[in-house]
Amino acid sequence: MIVKKIKNPRKSASKSTRIFRLTDYIRSPEREDSQEKCVYTGSRGFLTQKHHSQKAEMLALAQDAPRSKDPISHFVLSWHEGERPSEVQIEEAVDIFLDQLGWQDHQVIFGLHADTDNLHLHLAINRVHPITLKVINPHRGFDIEDAHRAIARIEHAQGWQREPHGRHQVIDGKVERVQTSEKSRQPAQKQRDVEWRTGEKSAERIAIETAAPILKQVSSWQELHRLLAEQGMRYERVGSGAKIFVGDIAVKASSADRNASLSKMEKRLGAYEPPLEVRPIAERGPEPLQEVPDWDRYIAERKDYQAAKASALLELKRRQEAEAQQLCQEQQQERKEVLALEWQGLGQVRNAVQSVLADEQKEERTALSDRHQEERRQIRSQYPPCLDLEQWQLQQANLEAAKRKKRQAENQVDTLPDVSVISVITAPVDLEELPVASVEAAIALEGESQESSFEQQDAPENLEEVQQSLEDTENSEELPVAAIALEEESQESSSEQQEVQQSLEDAEVQRAIVAYQRHHYSLWKNKDRELTQVDAVVAMRMRITRHSQSNIEKAVRQCAPGRYPDARWPDGYADWDGYAKRTVEYAFSENAASTFYRLRGKRMEFQCLEEGRKGVQKRQSKTDEYSR
Repeated sequence: MIVKKIKNPRKSASKSTRIFRLTDYIRSPEREDSQEKCVYTGSRGFLTQKHHSQKAEMLALAQDAPRSKDPISHFVLSWHEGERPSEVQIEEAVDIFLDQLGWQDHQVIFGLHADTDNLHLHLAINRVHPITLKVINPHRGFDIEDAHRAIARIEHAQGWQREPHGRHQVIDGKVERVQTSEKSRQPAQKQRDVEWRTGEKSAERIAIETAAPILKQVSSWQELHRLLAEQGMRYERVGSGAKIFVGDIAVKASSADRNASLSKMEKRLGAYEPPLEVRPIAERGPEPLQEVPDWDRYIAERKDYQAAKASALLELKRRQEAEAQQLCQEQQQERKEVLALEWQGLGQVRNAVQSVLADEQKEERTALSDRHQEERRQIRSQYPPCLDLEQWQLQQANLEAAKRKKRQAENQVDTLPDVSVISVITAPVDLEELPVASVEAAIALEGESQESSFEQQDAPENLEEVQQSLEDTENSEELPVAAIALEEESQESSSEQQEVQQSLEDAEVQRAIVAYQRHHYSLWKNKDRELTQVDAVVAMRMRITRHSQSNIEKAVRQCAPGRYPDARWPDGYADWDGYAKRTVEYAFSENAASTFYRLRGKRMEFQCLEEGRKGVQKRQSKTDEYSR
């Protein structure tokens, strides 16, 4: 079992809004989503039985704690797929959970939802005690540890399957924390998102991988400064703490390692000492997160693009500032000239002229501001954000395919005989089924096919001559030159057709790789899932979006090892070829048929995800706010 504490999606909402929305969602989720339903519901600590009366009771008790803005806690308990708790077991699980967190006498409304493969129980708990009116916060609000202890007790009491990485376990009748191996330190989620898009290691990751080992082994401040300088980094005191500079990018020292903070380093090395001599800092270039072909070219192109964009923006900013300053000076001069006139005895006229002048100058400033805004919009459209690494790789693949097509077309023109019957495409190309990157190639192929058909229309006379020549020399040992040329041209046409087919297959494989990466990122980013579960779902999604089984297998085989470089595999999983084959075979097996038919309605949503566009928006409802 797993447990999650769901945060309030609207922190500024009133107590009545919080209570009514949450309890209505728990007991009647189908009002917002017809596919979601509550199969069992119950409550504790209420005098009444009806839902609207219990909501009023919970609100009244919550109002008795004016110093607590949100005294309602929302927890979700989830069972493994295939586990079906009975009503008695649900009631027992609620009792154990409330007992572990010290909320036995508190108000709680709960409901068991069955909209996913895993049954899950929602609990809305009022932390205000019904007698003392005090807000009970276990461990001062850090109650997630007690929640995990409750899960261990429920698993032990009811015999449910334990999570592989569960925090606690009942041993000899006592709940004890399980000692697990310490995970390798990772950058923050924001930095990991940037790394995934750009393919470049963040400064925080470099500090973790390179600076942290140095910080652990040094015995003096000067040794630390020397070793870091050799790696293109430096350790500096900033305010009351310290930062590690990777090049010019500062990283909080404790982000690299817990023992790298200034206070802990001073305890080990003594008071902080700046470097006694200025040491040359080694230069560090951008480093790839994993091995990337043409990495240097990608970085150079991105650097040139960013430099051109920065130069254009700087030039635009300077020009606009100069124009604004010039207009301000002209308007000031105009006001001085108006005020310098003789207005004695013409006060009302002077006020009227000033008012008209103010309106005219305001219109001039507004017009200039609108023009500047339009210029900034144009410069943004001229310089959109840099391509992500996967977008750049796809672009390069398309350029290579276009070059091959151009060379093939040039060679075809140079060697085109008088008599030719060329069939470039034997089946119609469905542009809607091709990836966006392959549409241009398909159009080019279609154009070649049309040219071929025109050549075929012009060929009948020559073909008749060749046929006559063949008939005349039927018994001859030497073939006519025209027939030999026709046979050679047929072989060349077949070879070209194979190259075209190979180009289309390469484009489809590249599209599958991009689709795998985007599906994987959407599933993995904020969730704790096993590798096999994530890849199985990705393979199922790609099957729904009509990728072939072989292309999906190639995408899993190529991308999975890079996604999990530090994965600890059980016996039998070291073979990535076998892993990719088994994962994809499951997605196409009869055992996964129910999942396929359940998810196939989201095909357009999955296609939009693969193409990186927002064509189909997810339905916003209470299900989104109180997501599991």
